[in-house]
Amino acid sequence: NLGHLFERKADGTSDEKRLSNFTIPQILKVVWASDAKRAVVFYSLGEELRKLLVDYSNPQTPKTNFLPNSISDVVFSPNGASMAFINDLNDTRNIFIATADFKNQKKVMDNVIPDLELMWPSASTLSIKTKSSYAVPGFLYSVAVSSGGLTKIAEGSGIDAVWNTDGSGVLYSSANSAGTMQSLKFYDIKSGKTQDLGLRTIAEKCAFLKTQKNLALCAAPKSINTALKYPDDWWKGKITFHDDFFAIDAVKGSASGFSQTSLDVVMPKILPDDSFLLFQDKTTGEMWSLKLK
Repeated sequence: NLGHLFERKADGTSDEKRLSNFTIPQILKVVWASDAKRAVVFYSLGEELRKLLVDYSNPQTPKTNFLPNSISDVVFSPNGASMAFINDLNDTRNIFIATADFKNQKKVMDNVIPDLELMWPSASTLSIKTKSSYAVPGFLYSVAVSSGGLTKIAEGSGIDAVWNTDGSGVLYSSANSAGTMQSLKFYDIKSGKTQDLGLRTIAEKCAFLKTQKNLALCAAPKSINTALKYPDDWWKGKITFHDDFFAIDAVKGSASGFSQTSLDVVMPKILPDDSFLLFQDKTTGEMWSLKLK
């Protein structure tokens, strides 16, 4: 993947239009700011994993800044003006925030736990979780940006999570110690209550609507091979899911199917006006869109 920047209408009616010829080889992951003006590109150079901060304010002449190799994860704030990152330096993995151009860095909290993943659900709150595996205990915490104070949201094996648009609630999935996928749950920050949604899927297959904060769309497999270990074996490609789409009302605790597919859905994103759901098929790598209204 050469990393050229393209745009295309969400309904697929237009051809791809190249916006930038800036070449980045061997891209592994791209973390976008909400305004799509900046992105952190993780790419491979030989056996080394590099991180490049790209300012696409002018796509024809993007500005770049190499980030330290010690950064293991990064996320932008909801408004795109700031970024948070984990700095793996010596025996520490401390968490910092900075402006979106990687200036004015400030430490949020000390940390020594490896392989944490960052999310930034609201202006005042970060979120950290362990990488998901049935084989090891995991956790999900919220982190106060101002003080670094921790609040536990969930713990267990195979924890994966996606937050609603204002950070007031989070969907999370888990597995038991045998690797059996458990039902999706919703945790409400204000009440401290957990709602079992009765739908078995992995949280990364879900996305919250933008205009209705506790309504989400989730892709869930039609069938689950109980002999395999989740989510590990799915990530390893030992099984391919064929997903159906469900509408989730996190407050009522309901899940209703509304569209069937033969695709293995990953990276779901909903447009700001809730008009389209964009996603990728894990099996083929193709991008798809689902018209919502």
